[in-house]
Amino acid sequence: MTELLSEYKLIISAIYIVIALAIRWLLVCYLRKRPADEDGLLPKRWINSIRNITTLAMVVGLIIIWLSELRYAA
Repeated sequence: MTELLSEYKLIISAIYIVIALAIRWLLVCYLRKRPADEDGLLPKRWINSIRNITTLAMVVGLIIIWLSELRYAA
């Protein structure tokens, strides 16, 4: 498994990003369909939180995937 990961890092990274963006898109679409509260801010807050969390997850995931290369470069 480790050899497979080290050989295909670029492909795994691309797949990881596509999956994270697809999950984010699905969650945002679901939240946009929900009715808003009286001030209309709750869905916007959730959408913003989901975008921030998925961006953080993508960055952390890519760092984990490319950790050996980052260590070599440092």
